[in-house]
Amino acid sequence: MLIVPFLMIAIHFWSLETGNLSLPKEVMTWGITKVNIQSIPTPPDNPLTDEKIALGRKLFYDPVLSGTNTTSCATCHNPRKGLTDCAPLSTGDNGVIRKRRSPALNNLAWNDHVFWDGRAELLEDQVLADKSMDQVQATWPEELKAAGYEPLFQKVFGKDSALTAKNVAKAIASYERTLISHNSPFDQYTAGDSAALSEQQKRGLLLFSTKANCIKCHSGPNFTDGGFHDIGLPDSDIGRFQHVKIPTMQHAFKTPGLRDVANRSFFMHDGSSSSLEDIIALYNEGGRAKDRKVDPEIKPLGLTKAESEDLVAFLKALSGKVNY
Repeated sequence: MLIVPFLMIAIHFWSLETGNLSLPKEVMTWGITKVNIQSIPTPPDNPLTDEKIALGRKLFYDPVLSGTNTTSCATCHNPRKGLTDCAPLSTGDNGVIRKRRSPALNNLAWNDHVFWDGRAELLEDQVLADKSMDQVQATWPEELKAAGYEPLFQKVFGKDSALTAKNVAKAIASYERTLISHNSPFDQYTAGDSAALSEQQKRGLLLFSTKANCIKCHSGPNFTDGGFHDIGLPDSDIGRFQHVKIPTMQHAFKTPGLRDVANRSFFMHDGSSSSLEDIIALYNEGGRAKDRKVDPEIKPLGLTKAESEDLVAFLKALSGKVNY
């Protein structure tokens, strides 16, 4: 079980059972009711400070880092769109449509790898590895100096070599670590408010944790195991295998967290699902790729229409508050 010590987690055990199904007790420890910013895990060389977070936030919404000066981080990771762009595939600053969807950024402080294929280990690496802005990073210091950023960087990083691409990444990553979804109806339910979930959502939670088998990959307070799985999508993208040459990593992609999932419009790495109902249908079928073996946890579920509707209702209960 993933332990998140920084969170103010209130635990209250409810007896949730239907027929032969009962809710695993650990699920009730996954609630996030409040966030202690200063306890968010960070790399040793990039501790969080209020000034650095504020600088990262300013950079996140500023298009100055893009080649055309029209695209910012928030263009693809829009707070009003669940920290994505609500498009099936992302579009670069140069207008080129890319092969994968923009992943959501919330609750990423505990991820060991980022991007769909996990090619970057830290959020700092993600900022420097992201090519969607179509800007040569060597030009960032000059662009930012012209935009009046130099005093802000000196205040955060000191006067010597403060305005560098590496420090840009540190600032943006610091802000991204604070994008934590919490206090959703699910969180309120785990804190003791039995009325926070509807009866349908309670049935969905039970199914999520038992018959539907979602809990195998979508576990812990952020509803992800942090791993990579081939869930049976019929496309040619080899995913994690491009970076880790292990057979089970072929067509495997990072398990996305499910917090605020209902705020998005497209799903999966390739944007091939346009609704939560279609996602449930995909898993209920046991995947749709017929030309290969997929993750052993992907198998037909035998969910009824009513059960699928209950699952969707529960997923909507994972929408919480994010301090942008």
